[in-house]
Amino acid sequence: MYTGELFYETREDIEHLAMIEKQCGVFPEYMARNTRSKSMRSIFKKDFEVTNCDGINMRINWPNTARKDSSYESWKKMKTLRNLVQHEYNDAHKKIPRAS
Repeated sequence: MYTGELFYETREDIEHLAMIEKQCGVFPEYMARNTRSKSMRSIFKKDFEVTNCDGINMRINWPNTARKDSSYESWKKMKTLRNLVQHEYNDAHKKIPRAS
C-alpha cells in the first residue's frame, strides 16, 4: 500500500514462495523440514541447505524448481521493499509533516 506497487505478481506457488524468500529472507530450516506435503518439501535444497541465487540467500532450490522460465524472469525483476522505499519513495516520505 505504501508504494502502490503490486508486491507479489505471480500465479505459481513455487514462484510465490521464492518471492517471499527474496523479500523476507531465508525460510527457517524447521519450516522446510516440517512441510507435510512431499511435493512441496522437494522444492527445498538437499539437506535444506542455504545457497546463493543472484545475490539472494535461498533455501528453495531456485530457479531449478521454477515451472516456467518466465517465473525466474519475474523473480529477477521483482523489487524488494528496501529498494522501493530507499529509491523511489524515500524523498516523498521525508516531506510528510510530522505531528508535534
